[in-house]
Amino acid sequence: MKKIKRVIFMMLFMLVIAGCGIVGEKIETQGYILKVENDRVLLAENISIEEYKEIKDLSIEDLSSLEAPLRLIYLSYRKADEFNKGDKVSVTISGGVDTSFPGQAKASKIKKVE
Repeated sequence: MKKIKRVIFMMLFMLVIAGCGIVGEKIETQGYILKVENDRVLLAENISIEEYKEIKDLSIEDLSSLEAPLRLIYLSYRKADEFNKGDKVSVTISGGVDTSFPGQAKASKIKKVE
């Protein structure tokens, strides 16, 4: 009986370990860059050029208090310095988005959109 319990425990343990190794899904999105910092950009997701023009000079505090909240994401990206404030970009996010405000994620790809 003790041996069966050990086998079951080991099987469950292996299942848990295997579940922790699952790679997160890739998320595709686009938006406008509000800020460029060292190795990261602040993205306002899924907004129009008109909306960008209205918010482009607002602070994070002002953005968080807007009546219609924006989805903002800090994206870590090693080539962040290739982008400028106001660039419209298409982004591939790997590993999900942390749900803080602004959100935080790692971008595997950022590409300018014309």
